[in-house]
Amino acid sequence: MTLFRQTRTRIGLLALAGLAGCGDCVLIGCYNGLQINLDALPAGTFTISALVPGQPGEVITCVESSPCGTSHGFQDITASEVEIVINTSVGASRHTIRPQYEASSGSCGGECRFATVAVSIPR
Repeated sequence: MTLFRQTRTRIGLLALAGLAGCGDCVLIGCYNGLQINLDALPAGTFTISALVPGQPGEVITCVESSPCGTSHGFQDITASEVEIVINTSVGASRHTIRPQYEASSGSCGGECRFATVAVSIPR
């Protein structure tokens, strides 16, 4: 190995070691929330509301159904009971759910709680 190559390799390893120590504490992939998976994609405009007693509701509005997809997330909802309301052009459906949250943690040691629930759209 040439001196140039050895030096370049050492510099590269030092840079990687420096990155590992720089901001070790990350919460990538670790957040509190509730994901709602619809059993089908509603036609046209639709809304999904997440209602928790004693808190303001959160609403997701999809104007074009294709780009919105069937999975929708509500960040920071970790209530033991949540009412999900789906409004479409054919009507509304209400679902009272009791999510089973799974705990995970980021490299910071903090705990995050996340659940996924499947619900039916109005038909």
